[in-house]
Amino acid sequence: MLRMKVLIPARSGSVRIPNKNVKVLGKFPLMVWSINTGLELDKGDVYVSTDSKEYGDIAYKAGAKVVYRDEAGPDQSDLDVVRHFVNLAPCDIVLYLRPTTPFRDVQVVRNAVVAFNGDSLRSVELMAESAYKCFEIVGGRRVPVEHEGRDCTDYPNQSCPQTYHPNGYIDIVRYDHVRDGTLWGKDKQAFVTPRTIEIDTEEDWDYAEYWIQRNPPVRYTFGREEIS
Repeated sequence: MLRMKVLIPARSGSVRIPNKNVKVLGKFPLMVWSINTGLELDKGDVYVSTDSKEYGDIAYKAGAKVVYRDEAGPDQSDLDVVRHFVNLAPCDIVLYLRPTTPFRDVQVVRNAVVAFNGDSLRSVELMAESAYKCFEIVGGRRVPVEHEGRDCTDYPNQSCPQTYHPNGYIDIVRYDHVRDGTLWGKDKQAFVTPRTIEIDTEEDWDYAEYWIQRNPPVRYTFGREEIS
């Protein structure tokens, strides 16, 4: 049987939202939302990878195990994080839950695990507007992102190819590829999820707080324990 582990990357030093991963959203720190998802999955131990003792203490209290890495800069890649992790906690498959995507339906995550049959899986959502309606700016002039040599920026959205955006709902990687120095392998499976909130900016955070007010959880849990 393949050994699975859940990994949540939570470095300190966020620039746009200071201490984002431990900033309280709703009733507990941001990364605890993802820890709770991992615990509810029951697909193996839940780990937080961090460079901060403060973050590690919070993760441990929420029910996760902790692996510490050296101070993590903004350029540290997912491959760096996962490779460090599997060297300390060997497993066959890593379920990667990014804390910046806090609001997950656990059943959707379970469905992704069941559907996984490639070298890797990455969750995506349909973009409201096709990426082929975008353009770059070069020398003050707009340069369209062409599709097969065609400028689609003035076409109706429904006439453009559909495009998808990775959303951090769940990513799955195999140890074999991480060991060989790659993250995704050749067979990169896409798993389409409902649209979700990703928190990268202060505006995203404000919207997440608004969303919670409109959609309060049935119950709040900090790890395995319900809180009031």
